Amino acid sequence: AMSPQEDRPDKANLAALQTSLTASAGANAVGGLITAVVEYILSRINHKLWWSDPLGCLLKCLYLMAQSCIMAVTRFATIAHAFTGEDFFSSSRRSFDVLKRNFVGGYVTSRVGISVVGTFVNSLSLCVGLLAWHWIDAENGWNTLQDVLNVFGGLIGCVAFVILYLYLVRIPLFTLLAITLLMEFVSGSSLFTAQVFAPIGGIFVSCVAAIILRFQGDVVLDALDTIFMAYAVANDTGLALKSISSEHGKIYEMMSEDVPEAKPFLSQNEQAIAHAGAANAGYLTANEVPPGASV
Repeated sequence: AMSPQEDRPDKANLAALQTSLTASAGANAVGGLITAVVEYILSRINHKLWWSDPLGCLLKCLYLMAQSCIMAVTRFATIAHAFTGEDFFSSSRRSFDVLKRNFVGGYVTSRVGISVVGTFVNSLSLCVGLLAWHWIDAENGWNTLQDVLNVFGGLIGCVAFVILYLYLVRIPLFTLLAITLLMEFVSGSSLFTAQVFAPIGGIFVSCVAAIILRFQGDVVLDALDTIFMAYAVANDTGLALKSISSEHGKIYEMMSEDVPEAKPFLSQNEQAIAHAGAANAGYLTANEVPPGASV
């Protein structure tokens, strides 16, 4: 059950920050440690010559087998900890059990979320960069964007630049550093021309946009994970089916009158609610939330 409105803190954000730095500090630290270890492994296996290092080969094999599972369980364990207030490893076991019963939904949510957010971030970053390129041309009276084929020496050079553009935007921090050093080198020289400055300016703005949008994209992905976890728990306890039945019960009844084949649907739905509620009642719900916490 939800806590009474008067028992909730006046400043929920500050209360959440205090909890994350006190009671939840241990769980957050363990989650951060696991993430750091995974990032170290990624740095070794993503090395260009990983195949020449025995440790790199071993880590590559282990990564291919366990990376998705470790990252998923770590993310959802942190969410389960926020729901229950338990320690990290207890939350991991609970989240793992929930994910086992809702594997298909969790996988689809994760892959679709990553694909959609990633595509949106990359596309919008490129568009922002092209707009900046156009603005630089307009301010200086240049036409480098409109005459891009001549700027890069034909179609082959233009295609090569587009490929380089896409690659550099994928590594924005490195690209920003490289552009800064390049500007220091060519500033005031004969190399500092419209053909150099305008495209590099567009790439620079694209990288800044990519950094900002990727952060926002990570927030969206975390929100998707939290929403899916809440739905999975509701699905295990039968609350999701109950909500569907209560909201659309009249539609089912109307369909049963007009479509004879739809008559058993409502009764089957009610049986599923009763079965799910009996099998999973109390699992990862408000009954397990520590005193003083709210859901």
